[in-house]
Amino acid sequence: MFEVISSVFSKKSKIESLIEKTKSNVEKRNKEFDFDLLGRSLSLNPYPPRAFDFDFSLFIKDDIIKLKCIKDESSISNLPNNLGLIIADTTSLKDISLIATLRRYTPFIIIHKDIIISKYQILESAIYGADMIILDSSILDFKSFEILFNFCIHLGIRVVVDSSIDIPSDIFSNIDFMMIDSLKTNIVTNKIAIYIEN
Repeated sequence: MFEVISSVFSKKSKIESLIEKTKSNVEKRNKEFDFDLLGRSLSLNPYPPRAFDFDFSLFIKDDIIKLKCIKDESSISNLPNNLGLIIADTTSLKDISLIATLRRYTPFIIIHKDIIISKYQILESAIYGADMIILDSSILDFKSFEILFNFCIHLGIRVVVDSSIDIPSDIFSNIDFMMIDSLKTNIVTNKIAIYIEN
């Protein structure tokens, strides 16, 4: 029993540590290249989001889309051609240039996975070429989640929710995609489940 408790505390402290590092990193980037200037650069962006026009039905099997998660550029050359969608996990990276590399050298819809806690990150993600963003409602309060969700929609980026904790029904009804951590997870009706394959 104590091992389970210990692992829960360890996981929680790891997430809190990642959130603090992310806050610090975002503040640093914002000082170097502020939000307004970053926003103006969006007009020159060669990579508009594509997920609203994408036909996901080709990749759904049993209400689930199984995806590969890319954590560095070395994995790109080994990707099979039949994927359609991939997850770019930049959680442990200092920048998100992996997204731009994937957008430039692969045809896949790119889902950006990170500790997303600010509009600045979402704007960066759009500029670098992400089509979708994963928002984790377990690390955001309702107001923050609502602000980030609406900002994604404003930029034309679709949202994948990593947890359905505390999401009001009016927002939850506008979300099509849910991350699941196990193929045994009960899938919410009218939602497309996304599962990361090993």
